[in-house]
Amino acid sequence: MCSEHATTNPCGGALPLCEDTIDLREHSPLALAFMGDGVYGRRVRRLVVTRTRLGPGRLHSEAGKFVSAKGQFAALAALEPLLTQEEQDV
Repeated sequence: MCSEHATTNPCGGALPLCEDTIDLREHSPLALAFMGDGVYGRRVRRLVVTRTRLGPGRLHSEAGKFVSAKGQFAALAALEPLLTQEEQDV
């Protein structure tokens, strides 16, 4: 954390306001999965909103089918044959 800009944010957590970053190789796999879930969830929600005319409850339900562990497993199973060996090893 950048000590020059470290502060307590309005929500109560201590977050740096500058752009100092930690090398991704220093993060735990769970931290990276957490970030990946957020990116994937945003992408799925964008697709559901732009390609359907569902109401809020149905939007949430439809996106949940893809963002859930079961949905992510199904997506991986569909993509796995397309991955190179190097990608599969990750």
